[in-house]
Amino acid sequence: MMATTQPEDIPQTIRSRCQHFSFHAVKFDDILAQLKMIAGQEQVTAEDAALALLAEAGDGSMRDALSIMDQAIASAPVEDGRAVLSAAQIRELMGSVPNAVFERLLEAVAAGQSAELMEQLNVLVNAGHSPSSLARQMVRYLRNTLMAKIGGEQTELLQISGDERARAARTALLFTEEEITRNLQIVLRTFDDLNYRQEQRFHLELGLLKLIHAQRLLPIEELLSGASGGARTPAAHSTPRIASGPAPTSPRTQAAPPQAPSISPFAPNSWSSSPGTKMSSGQSPIAEMQRSAPIATAEAPSAHREPAPFPAASSAPLSYGSTATLTEGALAVAPETSARPSTAPTIDALRHAIGSALVNAGHNSAAQLLGSGTWLLETSSLRIEVPGVGKKMLTLTVNAAAEKIIRQELQRLGAPSRFMVVPGEGAAQPAAPMSAPLAGSIQEAALANPLVQRAQKIFKAEVRSVVDLRNK
Repeated sequence: MMATTQPEDIPQTIRSRCQHFSFHAVKFDDILAQLKMIAGQEQVTAEDAALALLAEAGDGSMRDALSIMDQAIASAPVEDGRAVLSAAQIRELMGSVPNAVFERLLEAVAAGQSAELMEQLNVLVNAGHSPSSLARQMVRYLRNTLMAKIGGEQTELLQISGDERARAARTALLFTEEEITRNLQIVLRTFDDLNYRQEQRFHLELGLLKLIHAQRLLPIEELLSGASGGARTPAAHSTPRIASGPAPTSPRTQAAPPQAPSISPFAPNSWSSSPGTKMSSGQSPIAEMQRSAPIATAEAPSAHREPAPFPAASSAPLSYGSTATLTEGALAVAPETSARPSTAPTIDALRHAIGSALVNAGHNSAAQLLGSGTWLLETSSLRIEVPGVGKKMLTLTVNAAAEKIIRQELQRLGAPSRFMVVPGEGAAQPAAPMSAPLAGSIQEAALANPLVQRAQKIFKAEVRSVVDLRNK
C-alpha cells in the first residue's frame, strides 16, 4: 500500500497496475462527533466551542484535528483529575482571535469608519497577533461570509459550527455578493503581499483601508450601462435631487458698504469684477453678458458719494447679449423688475442657454444628459426628466457646480430659479439637435462659418453644441 498526495508524479506504468482509493475531506460534523467521543473516553472536560474550534482547525483532516487536540490536552489545566479544554485556551494555542473580532471589523468597513477600524487593528497587533495571521483568518472569515451570502446560513458550503454560521450570515447582510467578492480579493492580495514585505503592519492597515475606500466606488457596469436605467442605487440617494431656491436678496433701499459687498441675484456674473470674490477658471464668455442700457438709479449726492464695490462691467459683446448696463451704485438700488426680461422664456430658450452655459463651463456630460431629457416649465419650477438614467448617475453628473450654473441661467433669463432633475421613464434618448441660435451668439457665428457649413453638407451632419475656446 502506498499513500501519496501527488499521484500525478507516479509513472503511468505503475499507476496502471494499482488500485486507486481517493480519500476525501471529512465533514465538520463528523470530526466534531469523533472529538466528542474521544473526549468522553479520555475523561476530558471540553467545551462545545473548544471542540468546534478544533474541528474547524482540522480543515477536513481528522489527523490534524486529533494532533491539535493532543497538544491542547497536554497543556490544559486539570480540575478534579480531569483536563479542561476551553475555547480561550484553544485560541491561545493556535494563535487565533475570535471571529467576533472580524465581525466588528467588517461592521466598521460597512459603516465607513476608518478610525474605528484602525483602533481595533491596533488593539489586536498590540496584543501580540501577527499581521500575517490576522490576514489569514480574515480571508477565511470572508470566505465563509461569501458562502453564507450565496447559499444561505444552512448551506453545506459552510463547515463551521451553528454559532459561526449565524455570525457569517449576519455579516453577509451588510454587503452585496459583489462587494464581498471584492473584499475577499483585496484581503487575499494583502495576505500575499505580507509574505515578502518588511513592514507587515503598514501593509495590513493599507489593505483594510482599501476595503472602506472600495465601498465608495461606483461599479463600472453602472457607468457603462447607465442607459439601461437599472443601476443599483444606495438608500442614501433614494430621493431625487431638488435644487434649492434662489439666494436671499439684499435690501434695495440702501447702498451696501464697500467692506462687505453683496452679490445681486439679478446680475449673476457681476462678481467677476469684485476684488473679494474668486471667479471660476472655467467660466465661459457666454456667462458674461453685455449690458448697454443704463438702469435707473437713485444716487447719493456727489459730496457724500463712496466708491461702489462693483465697478461697471466692461466685457466685450459676446453670445447672449442683453440690453442692460451695470453702472456704479446700481447693485444697491436697482429695482428687481429692471433686470428681468419682460416676457417669460420658452423651453427651447432655456434648454439652449443652459446647455451652452454648461458646455462652456466644462460640464459636457451634464449638458448632454440634460439635452436628452424632457423639460417641463411649471408655474414656480422647472422639471427635467432624464429617461434611462439612475439617480446615482444623475447625482454624479449634475453636481453642485452644474446646479449653480443652471440656477444662474434661470435667474438671468427670468425663469423660476427652482428646478429639479429626476429620472424619467423609458430608454435613454440621444441628445436633441441644437435649436436655432440667438442673434449675436457664438452659436450663430459658428453656424455661419463657411467651413462648418461645408462640413455639414458633405457629412450630412448637425451641430449639437458649440464651445468657445478662444479665451481658454
